[in-house]
Amino acid sequence: LTLHLSSDSNTRLENHANELIARTGILIFVWLLASIPWLLNINSVLEYFVGVFNPCVEECLNLYQPEKWSELRWIISGFLGLMTITPLINRQIWVFSRPGLTHSERRMLRLVLILSPIIFLLSAYITIIEVIPILYDIGHQIHDDYGFVAKYDAVSLIYFAIMLLWVQTLVIISSTVMVSSGMTGNLDASNANW
Repeated sequence: LTLHLSSDSNTRLENHANELIARTGILIFVWLLASIPWLLNINSVLEYFVGVFNPCVEECLNLYQPEKWSELRWIISGFLGLMTITPLINRQIWVFSRPGLTHSERRMLRLVLILSPIIFLLSAYITIIEVIPILYDIGHQIHDDYGFVAKYDAVSLIYFAIMLLWVQTLVIISSTVMVSSGMTGNLDASNANW
């Protein structure tokens, strides 16, 4: 038994899958292209962040795993490339999803696609530029108070920041979806348990 509403198009599932695969392929290609300029300038980007995260007045940063530094260059270039094409990703999500959504679901998706990147940029700035350097300074001060000679791994300092950004991304997207769903009437007491 198949249920079709009068507003539904009679398009086969295979056509939707092909469209999704085509859109995803285009986004991956553009993501790779957008990551190239970041990769070419990654040394200055990493130099900036190492300077921001360095908790010491004197030299205390080391590179214990050079291969991890190379890996880090690729990861950060990819992450920055992904952030660069976020408007295109959001547009592709909107164009693909819009025909199958109700009016209230469209409003919810529009809110999510607009608010999530804005909230992410604000929280990433606060976390990376304000919070993490303060935490690293506090940790370094504790080491100094105990009389330790601090030597920090530059890769670990940056990996911790990347991990926080990924966690923030997931929390922000899921929170934005829940809040937007509630604001548009798509989430209430009757369906909140799923």
